Amino acid sequence: MIHHGFSADVFASPRDLVKEIEVKESLGIEGDYILYSGAIQPRKNLETLIKAFEIFKSESGSKIKLVLAGEKAWLWENIEKMATESQFNMDIIMPGRVKFNAVGHLFRGASVFVYPSLYEGFGITILEAFAAGVPLITADNSSLREVGGNGALYFNAQDSNELSRQIKTILNDENLRNDLAARGGEIIKNFSWEKCARETLEFLKS
Repeated sequence: MIHHGFSADVFASPRDLVKEIEVKESLGIEGDYILYSGAIQPRKNLETLIKAFEIFKSESGSKIKLVLAGEKAWLWENIEKMATESQFNMDIIMPGRVKFNAVGHLFRGASVFVYPSLYEGFGITILEAFAAGVPLITADNSSLREVGGNGALYFNAQDSNELSRQIKTILNDENLRNDLAARGGEIIKNFSWEKCARETLEFLKS
């Protein structure tokens, strides 16, 4: 298994590790996996992610899997069709909507989280990845770089080859994975609800 900074085996309790294993088994996930979590719809740019996964698998021979977790949304059919017809369809897992109390375990077990969205008003899913300590690759657009800062690798959302290269880079470099996870852990401190409440209170007092 590929480990990353803040990895579950170092920082989580034995109970958490058992729960992580249970969650993965319940979703049919074995071994290492690349994770996407969110709605299954065109705006999330999952076709580019699937293409990048295919390129990476073809070039590397890796046994890693791709997990596309989330509820089917507007125009989801073509995405599922592409995954089903892929030459690597046995390694693409679409478990549907994951229960809220299982999402964190799914994040922590991932080798890398990829968020290829074409547009986000605010990248809250990036913060979820940072909170889980999983290294992140995300598209270089809208609010994603502003939120991700130096805690992520970026790619042109239209370029599946570039995304494939970033996946290869991050999976082949343990130091980079640890570094990104550590940076993400620092970034998320700036987005805590407590900090937001305190700043709001100070504003009201002034």
